[in-house]
Amino acid sequence: MEKVVDVTIARRRFGTLLDEVFHRGDTFTIKRKGKALAQIVPIEGYPSEQSMIRLKAEEKAAKIRLQQIRKPQQKTQKELAQI
Repeated sequence: MEKVVDVTIARRRFGTLLDEVFHRGDTFTIKRKGKALAQIVPIEGYPSEQSMIRLKAEEKAAKIRLQQIRKPQQKTQKELAQI
C-alpha cells in the first residue's frame, strides 16, 4: 500500500515506517510543503545497481546493433579475412 507522510512525521516515526515497509511491503512517499522528496520502498523487487548497469549496457548494445542494421558498413578485405 502506498502512503504519503510529511517529513516531520517521517522523522519521528522512521523506525515504524521501516517496519511497515519490511513486514507489510508498504511504500512511503515523504513530502515537505506538498513536494515529494523521497520514497521508502521494499528492497525486494527494487532493481539493484548491478542490474541497472547491466540493463544500460544491453540498451547501448541494442542501439549499436540497430545502427548497424540500418546502415550496413563496408568491410575491408582485411576485416573479411579475420572473420
